[in-house]
Amino acid sequence: LISSLKDENRIITNYIGICKDLTENKNKEEYILKLSYFDPVTGLPNRVLIMEKINNLITDSNKHTKFAILILDLDKFKNINDTLGHGVGNKLLVQVANRLRDIFKNDYNLSRIGGDEFMILLNYSEEEEIIHISETLLKRISENYKLDNLDLKITTSIGIAFYPKDGKDPETLTKSADTAMYRAKETRNSYRFFTLEMEDQIKHILEIENLLHKALENDEFSVFYQPQISLETMKIVGAESLIRWKTNSGQVISPSEFIPLAEENGLIIPIGSWILETTILQMLDFEKNGIYLNNISVNVSAAQFKHNEFLNSIFQTIDKYKIDPSKLELEITESIAMENPDMVVEITKKLKEKKIKLSIDDFGTGYSSLSYLKKFHLDKIKIDQSFVKGLGSSQDDEVIVSAIINLANSLKFDIIAEGVENKKQLEFLKQRNCNLIQGYYFSKPLNSKDFFSLVKKFNKL
Repeated sequence: LISSLKDENRIITNYIGICKDLTENKNKEEYILKLSYFDPVTGLPNRVLIMEKINNLITDSNKHTKFAILILDLDKFKNINDTLGHGVGNKLLVQVANRLRDIFKNDYNLSRIGGDEFMILLNYSEEEEIIHISETLLKRISENYKLDNLDLKITTSIGIAFYPKDGKDPETLTKSADTAMYRAKETRNSYRFFTLEMEDQIKHILEIENLLHKALENDEFSVFYQPQISLETMKIVGAESLIRWKTNSGQVISPSEFIPLAEENGLIIPIGSWILETTILQMLDFEKNGIYLNNISVNVSAAQFKHNEFLNSIFQTIDKYKIDPSKLELEITESIAMENPDMVVEITKKLKEKKIKLSIDDFGTGYSSLSYLKKFHLDKIKIDQSFVKGLGSSQDDEVIVSAIINLANSLKFDIIAEGVENKKQLEFLKQRNCNLIQGYYFSKPLNSKDFFSLVKKFNKL
């Protein structure tokens, strides 16, 4: 505001100006704008801004315009947040964002659209360009991350949709990319292009996920037991507990369908605790009725094994029911063991101190280091059924199985072969001094009542 000063003759002699520093207001406006359009954790554009860009591209498009959107979802990111905390999770998101910046040289067409999801907007000439970019993204994002004193590895699933083929407005286009991303999630560390057939498949997956949230409280799960037979005595000496799910409406849902979903959304933690407790209670009931097994094994998922309450949960459950801890065997896969072998050494040491048994499942399918194998405090190695299947018909499988048995015997581990389905396989394993077998040749997994009857009959009790 400027005003003039006049003398007695009404002649202007001076001007008075009043000014106000608007820097603070300007800073506030910029801050509000930044909050509105940028992600506070990574500094990338947020969903609002990227959707505006997509809308503008479509509005200004002509018949030759084509572009792609890629939606990236970090695999099992929730497990990192749950086990290591949100602070570590946020640092990981920042490093992922920085890798995206490195690949695309700027963040203009990048966005963090929420949680562990990112979106990329790309112009392209040929679909091969998008394939090349997707493969680059998978490779770069899966490389190790160093956070404080932690070495972390994470992968991503990518869904891809093209304008105008897969959607002519921002909402349809992003929904198509999201649908493709869900399909990529089934195998993880992969990318998928949207197809119309995907919609029904994704709808089915989402229905299962919704049912899964209510399954525990509705008491829809049960535990089945598959017998493990000693080749020395030909008696049932143990069992593997396996979860089964039948909804209240009568729908039977395979573990191969719902376990990956439970791992992804974190429900595997309470489900795993329920399996452990149910198995222990059943073990006590078996013993009360005269069935004494060497052990019952319980599968442990990667999410459970990494959870910061994993050991406490195991120890508290054992103390609660006062069972002999040596009768409980925990099974982890070879891939879990080698994901962070130093952590596995520490955890297995504590389990061993409590006399809890440990076995490596699916042995031979991963990349175990023999030096770590000795440090893992193992009791048992389980030969994967993919090798057992070829016994009697595949020389390669016979060589591999023989080598695994010799290795286990040398290290004084028990050895069990899973997936035994015929006499030829049984005889081969017997001749090679395999300790234990499990498979449909003797029995499929049974409910507790049928398992009890089988043991009494099989062991002549």
